[in-house]
Amino acid sequence: MGKTQSILPLVEILLVKNIVDKVTKDIQDWILRLSKPRRELGNFAVCHYAKFSKYRIEQRLISDLAPLEGVEVAIFVLDDAHTLEDLLGACRALGEAHPDYIFLDDHKDDSTFINGVQTNNGKYNLILCQNKKKLLEARENLHQTEYYSYWDQELYNRIVQG
Repeated sequence: MGKTQSILPLVEILLVKNIVDKVTKDIQDWILRLSKPRRELGNFAVCHYAKFSKYRIEQRLISDLAPLEGVEVAIFVLDDAHTLEDLLGACRALGEAHPDYIFLDDHKDDSTFINGVQTNNGKYNLILCQNKKKLLEARENLHQTEYYSYWDQELYNRIVQG
């Protein structure tokens, strides 16, 4: 007689794959939303460079974060239990450990806006990792425009000056 195998492991794999696919799709939709020119921002996008950047989305533990080779932006999806303070602390520590990179938080419950346009993803706790030199060059290009005139001072200080 043959051995019967449970289909439960297959079901579990499919459920995990569906969850991962949904997270990836949600983040890709967010990137498209960030890339869309907005009238409220003088026809600038929240992030003009987002849709042109090579990125990778990975689910990781906050303790396992580090820059990724071969991408311009690493988007790390973290556990829902993390507070904004957890993410801010991790970004500070990672920036000190990896001075050639900038780490930016995006907490699911910390709604951020530029001139009324929501900038955070609103669903997941994320930390974004970007090459510091390239990001600072992009910011300098944007400083040559009126882009930052739409930002309130608090968000500007946190993201750009931080």
